[in-house]
Amino acid sequence: MTFGCLHLCVRLALILSNKDDGAWWDRDTALSGDKVGVTLDEAQRLATRGARWATASTELKPLGRWFSAIQDALAEA
Repeated sequence: MTFGCLHLCVRLALILSNKDDGAWWDRDTALSGDKVGVTLDEAQRLATRGARWATASTELKPLGRWFSAIQDALAEA
């Protein structure tokens, strides 16, 4: 689970950096072009999963705060 949670960090960072200040992408278009899903649903799903996985691990528990902060920011999006 440790590796999975760290992979979520990279994937979520990739989504947010590709979104930048622009609009969320259309999921079907992104998938058809084999691109990362820069969608609100995808980002929220990863942040939620990351927070859950991080809090289940003693070593990664502090990372849960980062995921939770992302969740809060996305809820306002």
